[in-house]
Amino acid sequence: EVTNSSMDIPIKLELHQKYLTELCRICEAKRSRALELLPCAPHKEAMLTAFLVNITKDSPAIHPTNMCTNCTKAMKHYNQQLDKRKGFLSTISVINWFPHRDVTSCTTCKQYHQKLKGG
Repeated sequence: EVTNSSMDIPIKLELHQKYLTELCRICEAKRSRALELLPCAPHKEAMLTAFLVNITKDSPAIHPTNMCTNCTKAMKHYNQQLDKRKGFLSTISVINWFPHRDVTSCTTCKQYHQKLKGG
């Protein structure tokens, strides 16, 4: 059962932030045995070029700080094609991230729990 008492908020925000560490900043994929996550910070300029995502003002309470290997590969491919002046269109949809409200209405928490269940 989910409660929204003021004593529960710090614990739930802690869980929310833990969930964010397990998700990709770009596509929201969850870390798994087959999918590794890498830090976004070293790729901030490449992310801006490939996905039009500026991570310089990201908040760790709202945005994941990692990127999955699939998005990393797509970003590198995009930038290589850009260097060669060739066109490249990524099929990756960039996720919009929102502040944590409560467990019952937080999209990140809901999606994390659905992915844990295999849904």
